[in-house]
Amino acid sequence: MEAAKVEKMLDYISSDSYDDWIRVGMGLKSEFGSNGLPLWDSWSQSSKKYDSSEIARKWDSFRSGGIGIGTILYIARESGFTWSRSNEFTNRPKRSESIDSAPEREVPHKSASQAWETCNKSDNHVSSHPYKPKLRGAYGAGRIQGDFWGYHDDYLLVPCFGIDTGILVGVETINRKGKKLFLGRKNGCLILGNDLQQRSRWRVYEGWATAATGIQEGFVETAVIAFGGKSRQIEIAKRVHKKYGSQLRIELEQDL
Repeated sequence: MEAAKVEKMLDYISSDSYDDWIRVGMGLKSEFGSNGLPLWDSWSQSSKKYDSSEIARKWDSFRSGGIGIGTILYIARESGFTWSRSNEFTNRPKRSESIDSAPEREVPHKSASQAWETCNKSDNHVSSHPYKPKLRGAYGAGRIQGDFWGYHDDYLLVPCFGIDTGILVGVETINRKGKKLFLGRKNGCLILGNDLQQRSRWRVYEGWATAATGIQEGFVETAVIAFGGKSRQIEIAKRVHKKYGSQLRIELEQDL
């Protein structure tokens, strides 16, 4: 099942209940393996009981069993989530919300914000990271020695900012071997270059390294990092176009 659909289900489930918190975590691990950890961490932060130090420890304790993605669907349906006949999830507002507040909101992510505030953002430090040594600058990224997902490593951090609010909604972590995991929610982007050049050509990229290279080599004046493939790039392109004006000429990396 696609992670985006599971995220919609999680919008209907409170993370305050310990039993549901555990069952959701086990279901995500069963469905996505290690890739489910960022999703569980992001959802867990909606609770006042959130403890970042507990996330990785509890995740490692989960073993395969009778709990899977069906358990998450059951809990979500108990809270008002529905599944249409076409087997696509119906994105109805939560019981506690109005229709106007149903779309995903741009909210700060606690752990991502803490990491971003403390990381080193200097050009020399970021460009010397083993993942992409050919870049000559930071290009909007940071670097930090830290613990993410239960592993201590030398990470690059690529921030994701809300398009409407400009607040930090998440960071992409990239370790020395290039493994990427996202902390927070991808309901934003990162714009490199001059976002005031609204008459120039903007290009929407899937990832940070390719976008940074495009700016460095002069392939494009303004690069937008969507943190995802073509469907994600299209979504971000539409939102950026709406935000910055109809004069923009936006192209997708996938179409080149």
